[in-house]
Amino acid sequence: MDNHIQSVSCLLIKMETMKISTKVSIMVISLGIFTVGTVFAVISNSDEVKIHELISEYQTALNNEEIEKIPMLYSDQAIFMPPEIPAIHGVEEIGHTYEYLFGQFNFELEFDIKEVVVSENFAYVLSNSEGTIENSETEETSKNQEIFILIKEGDDWKISRYIFNSWS
Repeated sequence: MDNHIQSVSCLLIKMETMKISTKVSIMVISLGIFTVGTVFAVISNSDEVKIHELISEYQTALNNEEIEKIPMLYSDQAIFMPPEIPAIHGVEEIGHTYEYLFGQFNFELEFDIKEVVVSENFAYVLSNSEGTIENSETEETSKNQEIFILIKEGDDWKISRYIFNSWS
């Protein structure tokens, strides 16, 4: 009988140790998940802030006709896809396109970011813009919806693809 009591006691001690071990494991795993989640959130929030800043810089450069600034916001292999004309490839050609546009039009647009999704070194932004586009003869209200596809180069986000269409 004493052996039986001793065996049961050993079993209970092992079970209690397993419970404690399990609880500690669950706490460690939970803490690890929390830490990884926190680090991911910090990285994502930092990237999201930088992405918002990039779109804001683009808006300012567009509205102020900052031709020297626009190409700096695009990656070297970028593609600009405005409606009704063929896509413009490469940052140099994109710069020439904006130079032409700034010679023809004055932009006063405000971008409203609707969604930002970040995945490591790529991200996309869905936005709407609204304002006016003026040339020497007319001033028109402009409403657009945009997709910016971004690439992370070092610590900086750059526009890799810019696609938009107009709607009224």
